[in-house]
Amino acid sequence: MTEEIKTRIEQIQNGKVPDGYKKSLTGKWIIPDSWNVIKLSDVATHKILKNTELKYKETYTNSATQGIIKQTDYFDKNISGYYIVDENDYVYNPRISTSAPCGPINKSHIKKTGIMSPLYTVFSMNKENKQNAFFEEYFRSSFWHRYIKEIEEKQKQKKYLMQKLLSNDGKKFTIGDVVIDKEKWKEESFSNIFNILRNNTFTRADLNFTSGLVKNIHYGDILVKFPSILNIENNIVPFLNNNIQLKENTDYLQNGDIVIADTAEDYTAGKAIEIINIKDKRIVSGLHTIPCRPKTKSFAPKWLGYYINSPTFHNQLIPLITGTKVSAISKYDISKTFIPIPSIPEQKIIAEILSAADKEIELLKNGLEQEKQKKISLTQLLLTGIARVKV
Repeated sequence: MTEEIKTRIEQIQNGKVPDGYKKSLTGKWIIPDSWNVIKLSDVATHKILKNTELKYKETYTNSATQGIIKQTDYFDKNISGYYIVDENDYVYNPRISTSAPCGPINKSHIKKTGIMSPLYTVFSMNKENKQNAFFEEYFRSSFWHRYIKEIEEKQKQKKYLMQKLLSNDGKKFTIGDVVIDKEKWKEESFSNIFNILRNNTFTRADLNFTSGLVKNIHYGDILVKFPSILNIENNIVPFLNNNIQLKENTDYLQNGDIVIADTAEDYTAGKAIEIINIKDKRIVSGLHTIPCRPKTKSFAPKWLGYYINSPTFHNQLIPLITGTKVSAISKYDISKTFIPIPSIPEQKIIAEILSAADKEIELLKNGLEQEKQKKISLTQLLLTGIARVKV
């Protein structure tokens, strides 16, 4: 070991950052100045292509100790719903164990294309990183575990918040100066609240991420990518290819519109987004979506987006969802549901709290731990004001 390395180690042990190095965004590591911290989605693509035509029969599993291996026996015989896995793809197994406390992420070194249970998440590194051995070694380490645990904890907190704030329990409490009185929330039918707009049936092959005049909301993005509140300025929405001709009566989306995914592989059918911050962009609603526009100005921004994605509303949808291999909900059936209408101040403060929760989750996903620590959590700040109202 050279004197230079010894000196560097001593500096780090004494809490100092050596020349040419910096603290990581979490403050946990000392890394070279030239290293960048990126989101996984910047260098990888989530794969959702399924074995619908039964082209592949080879079934794989993701073992915490052995990696991705062939599985001779499998329990789910409906392999049409299995994800397709190619050589060099990565697979995340959410099942935790002693050897994989956050579940293993392994790279497939099997040359033959196979299939994986839909319980797994499959992703592929972008072309320039497909052969980069760094990512495989990184996922073998425990460095990424902290982010997963913190994000899971924040998502649990948000789920609790949604249950507390949006359930039909008739409770009454205050948030700051705003009284939340659920007993006074009146309900309206979905059909009385919304006008259903026209959607299109363009497939992924008709979309691109490079250029175009019109952006298109695809149901797959609603299900696995987009947040409840889709800020058009901050999220990547694909373009329609320039050779696509839209009908003259096409409905272009506006701020406050809701777009619902009416089809999914499971009971996530009915997941929705609320559109905000469109500005001068032209956006349409695509395949397997139900675009809706509120008939009145009775709703604060983001309220509908959060409520329609709440467990309370989704519980109304579950008995209406049809299908076995594919789950779907119709415009007719969704019109049978009901939505509460709190006062505008109640809607605003609830949306503000849930937005703060989303922001914290996004900060963690982006690895911006230091920035998060500089601020008082808006969620915490708001929730400290919750108190029971004596009645």
